[in-house]
Amino acid sequence: MRGCKRKWDDSLKKLIEAQQMAALKDYQRYAVRCLQEARVVADSGHKAFLVEMAHAWQKLADQEMNRKGVQLASNSELDRGD
Repeated sequence: MRGCKRKWDDSLKKLIEAQQMAALKDYQRYAVRCLQEARVVADSGHKAFLVEMAHAWQKLADQEMNRKGVQLASNSELDRGD
């Protein structure tokens, strides 16, 4: 019986880790997309909003990495999309 519980626990742990990694990648992708959009908009207010959103998405990604103990590859700030 313990073997089944252990396998279940291991499977559940792997599933949770996969979901967290997917969320992390989504956050990073959203940040990049906001910066891409910021590069092409003419309105400075809209550009500033998109850059702010990119920073918010990146902050979520950083928090997820820190929570998981993932080493940050770079602590450089996001490109502001100028």
